Amino acid sequence: MKFDLIFYQSKKTSLCEKKLSELLNKSSISVNTTAFSTTPIALGQRLVESLNCCYLVFVIGNLSTGDSNSFTRVISRAIANSKLTLCNTKKLRSLLGPDGYIISCGKQVIVALPDDPCEIEAMLSHEVIDYITKTVPTE
Repeated sequence: MKFDLIFYQSKKTSLCEKKLSELLNKSSISVNTTAFSTTPIALGQRLVESLNCCYLVFVIGNLSTGDSNSFTRVISRAIANSKLTLCNTKKLRSLLGPDGYIISCGKQVIVALPDDPCEIEAMLSHEVIDYITKTVPTE
């Protein structure tokens, strides 16, 4: 199964990509394309492009709640303007920084993670990876 990876206002891109690949390769989940965005509009465009070609998208970076351009605030506005509900969202609890999220709609899944390799490892438990492999088609 392939996924698109979007870094959104992220700083530790290579370390996060390496950790994510390391954790997912065990489940035969690998990167299709990697993209970067620095604005909410660019993030929206990247998400649309990715979801048109992949069932699974990971977004890494800017999950802080204090920033009006944070992923959390941007995706909250998008959900409010769509048919999605909070029932489509699962929070991935963090011990050190901002929480991550799994947002699903049908067979498509967006996983939002902080730009910290240690947090990525803590959040991507076997339970989360099993959920992804059961929800997302192998194409």
